Amino acid sequence: MVARAPIAVALVDDDVVDRMLTVRAFSEAGLSNKVVELEDGQALLDLLCRRSPFASTPLPGLVLLDLRMPRLGGREALDQLRADPRYAELPVVILTESDDPQDIRNAYLRGATSYVAKPVTPDAIDRIVVAVDRLSYGFDHNGQRCIADAAP
Repeated sequence: MVARAPIAVALVDDDVVDRMLTVRAFSEAGLSNKVVELEDGQALLDLLCRRSPFASTPLPGLVLLDLRMPRLGGREALDQLRADPRYAELPVVILTESDDPQDIRNAYLRGATSYVAKPVTPDAIDRIVVAVDRLSYGFDHNGQRCIADAAP
């Protein structure tokens, strides 16, 4: 299998504490991917379009997206991503406090790759890594290759 560079991860959540806990869960799961923290869906779109202040920020290979945020929420941001052919297949994992079956169903209907209810734990991060690695994206396990690279 061809080696891949580790992906950057866009963590889109208006709650600074939730972002901190998610970054900590990444670290505790043994991942050292660059995590770009964003406060709302508009900031995500600005990053993807390379608008200021994100002109030199690495583009993400994975988006972790909260549903409920000011300015532009996760649902609306996901709709815009899926409508743009450049980002139609970008993995988007919904990370939210809601475990409402209707929210889960709607997220998948909008094109979410996966759905994880908060709080985000190292075990939840491991599940995300396995799911996304199956899509041939690379996670940096502190210098170790991703799970997909170890497959025959």
